[in-house]
Order: sequence, then structure tokens, then C-alpha cells
Amino acid sequence: MGGLEITRREFLNASSKLAVGTLAIPLATSPRPLYGEEEKSSIIMAHHPQATSGLSEVDRKVVKTMLERALIEFTGQKTINDAWSKCLPQLLSNDILGIKVNTTGYCPTRPELVSWIIEGLIEPGLRENNIIVFDHRDNNMKKRKYWEHVKYDVRFTSTDQWDFDDKVKVTMESQRKKVPLTTIVTQKGKYIINLPVLKDQVLSGIPFSLKNAYGYIPLFWGTRIEDRSLTWAMHNRDGPIQIAELNAHPLLREKTRLIVGDCLLCILNKGPTGIPQWAGNRLIIGKDLVAIDYLALKLLNEARAAKGHREVTGKVGHIFFAARLGIGASDEKKKDKGKGSLSLTGAKEVATCKPSQEPHERSWTHPLISNPQSFSKHLPGSVLFPVSWVGRSGRVIKLLVRAGH
Repeated sequence: MGGLEITRREFLNASSKLAVGTLAIPLATSPRPLYGEEEKSSIIMAHHPQATSGLSEVDRKVVKTMLERALIEFTGQKTINDAWSKCLPQLLSNDILGIKVNTTGYCPTRPELVSWIIEGLIEPGLRENNIIVFDHRDNNMKKRKYWEHVKYDVRFTSTDQWDFDDKVKVTMESQRKKVPLTTIVTQKGKYIINLPVLKDQVLSGIPFSLKNAYGYIPLFWGTRIEDRSLTWAMHNRDGPIQIAELNAHPLLREKTRLIVGDCLLCILNKGPTGIPQWAGNRLIIGKDLVAIDYLALKLLNEARAAKGHREVTGKVGHIFFAARLGIGASDEKKKDKGKGSLSLTGAKEVATCKPSQEPHERSWTHPLISNPQSFSKHLPGSVLFPVSWVGRSGRVIKLLVRAGH
């Protein structure tokens, strides 16, 4: 049962269960698995220089174009409705779907992006009251006021107002703890859409899609499970192993069907609680947590360098531990049998270019670890994952990244 839930029309303590209808109407006429041989690209990065104005205004129409164009390219479908149906296979009109936002500080997941995702989900037939937009803290959700930007009566809530599932726990071997997951994930939502925001952070370097999972557990004081030792344990030694262990849970991997990384307005330095400092004007879309966080890291480092800040690569051990535990790019279906490291040495990147120019390739080396060989016995073998960049003109520019030997 949920606690405080907010809809567009009301702001009250909910005491009843989510309304679930009896008529099950498939959103896709012929549901098929999203992530298989037919997947056109593993990751899409969409960019439009006019997505924002200054460091506060976001153009809703431009964001809609970016989102729809990226989803269509990602799924290989011809229409946005078909793209959503393929992203969420066999989702029925009476199923419940969770949207995990990031509301920390003054640079949250943009409400314009959230509203278009909700629009895209409802258009094929998902009931508006069956969409739950949530984060970890109730007061943060109240400050963001997402419901003012959404015309549908969806639910806005926080995990600190919900129960945690004692039957579904994540084993944190590094801390010798078993941590329960929110019932929003374990009992309510059939799928989860992860909406992280590009920021830097003192501890983890970049709290993107992997770190966003901290909102699924009773990490902060004031939750219905008051365990202050858990807060310290999950941040012990800056938490790289703990972040990876959490994301390795089978239920989270199964239910997280899509990641839409918000790189529209970003924090480059002394995050994650400050105000926007840089207009990235980008969205990163995919399912591969490791690859997405790596590309977000690369984008953050480049933006920081332009402002005279150092790279944060020395703090992002969670990306490597995630690969070590078989998350993301190290998926069994994608990796080779041999052992290697996530050095990405010798990868080829197709540089961004004007539509009138032919793209050219340049080599670059992954800077995450100074001695890749030290990780070779732990990390997966050579992995090649495709990335596509959708430019302002709509031209799709390809990127191939090799993680391995």
C-alpha cells in the first residue's frame, strides 16, 4: 500500500491501493522482446543546441522531438507508438509502470522530459492512474511539483512513504547486509524507466543511472525502516562496490526496461545539490547501465575540461565493479568467452560533424583506470557495443565502442 501520493488534481495521503482494471489490452499488437538481434542500436545520444535557453528554460517541443527521434532510432520502429510498445513488450493497459526520477538539489530530472514520457506511455493505451513517478524523498518530490507540468492524473510519490519488501532483499556482501527494495518496484511496477540527471558528485564522481538505484532502498533517515547504519554502509569508501551490488539484483535488471538520461541542464562541479551550470542539450537513451554511465562520464569530463575542472574518472569505480558483476555491457549475450579489462583501448569513435561533411574517425583511450591489466582477471572479455548520435538535422552518426582486451 502506498503512502503519500500526488496526482495532478490532488495532493493528499493515499490510503487505498492503486486502481487496477480488469480489461487487459496489449499496448503492442504483437509484443516481442526489446533487446535481441533486431535491436538497431544499443545506445542513442540525441543532441539539439536549442533544447534549452540559458540555464533555466527548456523548450518542450524540442525535447519532444529529441525523445521521439531517439526512441524510434533505438527500437528501429517507424512510429513513436510502435517504439514505446517495443521498449515495453507485453505491457497491458492495466499494468503499473514506475518512472524513477532524480530530485536531489536544484537540478532535478526535467519536468518537460517527464511529461513527454508520460504522454508517450498513455497514447498507446496505458491508464494514466497506473503510472507512478517517484524518487526517494517526499519533500523533494513536493518541491519539484511535476504534477503542474502533466495534464494526466498520474501518481507522484516517494519511496519513504511506501513499505519496503522484506521478502525481496539485495545481498550487499561487501557490507554484510541484506537491504529490502521498495514495494513500488517489487509488487507494483511491471517495468521501471530510469531517468537520471547528469551531475558530478563528491563521492561517486557521477551519480547517473547506476547510482539512481539508491532511490529503491531505505537509504535515508525518515523512511519506514530506520537503519542509520545502512546510510553509512552504502557510502563506505564512497560506495563503488555497493552501487554495483545493488544494480546486480535480478529483479532490478529484469524490470528496468529503459534508461532516459537527462543531460539537458547539468551540474559540472560541486554537485549534486547545486543549480544547473551547463546546458548539455542532450538525451542518452538505452538499457545498458555500464555503457550509458560511461558515455555520460565522457560527456561530463569533456564539459568539465572546457570549464577548467579536472576529470572525475578517479571516483567512478562503481562502473567497473558493475561490469565485474555482469551488468550492462558485460551481459552474457554480448561478451566473448575470454578475459579482458574494460579499458576500451583502441576504440573508434565517429566524431560529431555537420550534415554536409563526411564523418571521420579518431582513436581514443578509456581513462578510467591507470592499469587495466590489474582488472583483467575480474572483468568480462572483449565487448563491442554500438552507439548512435542523433544530431540536430536528424542525421544518425554511428559510434562503436570496444570494451575488452
